Amino acid sequence: MSTSEPEQSYVPGEAARRLFYTDSAGEPCGPDDAIADALDGAWVEREPEAAALLADETAEPYDRYLALSALVAWGSPTGYAAVAQAAADPDAVAWKEESIDRLFSVDNTFALLAQAVSDSLDMAQERGTTAERIAALTALLGLADRFYFERYLSVQGLLTADIAELRGPIEEAVRRGLGRVEEAQETGFDLATQVAGLIVDLGQVDGAAAVAYAHALLATDPGSRAERELAPVLQ
Repeated sequence: MSTSEPEQSYVPGEAARRLFYTDSAGEPCGPDDAIADALDGAWVEREPEAAALLADETAEPYDRYLALSALVAWGSPTGYAAVAQAAADPDAVAWKEESIDRLFSVDNTFALLAQAVSDSLDMAQERGTTAERIAALTALLGLADRFYFERYLSVQGLLTADIAELRGPIEEAVRRGLGRVEEAQETGFDLATQVAGLIVDLGQVDGAAAVAYAHALLATDPGSRAERELAPVLQ
């Protein structure tokens, strides 16, 4: 997975510093390294404290976001459930806009969570939380027409096995996103390219449907990025 520091001045709390800025050997590190380091087994000891931090409404929002990111990376059912809960009411999450995409200057917290959920396949299989992982991805796909995900839910984001499992939610996301593109609704990011990526996903399990959606998107004059994204479907 990949995390990014919040734009504003940020000082981690004691729990976050211990969990995400120190590796299992007690050496200082960044959140990505700390979370990855724990995959070797240290997550067993760190998970309860991370879950408590996520639930602590008095903690810094970014501390709680790191906790959620870690729980997901570790294949935790608590983490997957929290992602689904956040996707059900995305505007109410405490960590909204704690991470900003540098290209479009929009909230990318859900995009990074999508990457973490996707990357957690092996841990989910190891822990028997595959169904919870798929539920989290399904919930995130429910936001794909309104929130920035770029390629974290498409093309390079979802695994081939996930696409077969998520065929229905992917097509629903394509339909909603295409409708917003056709109506020229402002999103603050390149929704057309995001939809194009989802169409490519769909093409791995239903080529005919993907071609039809691709032509519908092209009819909106979506721009060169989206057109390039659709190339695998239209070859």
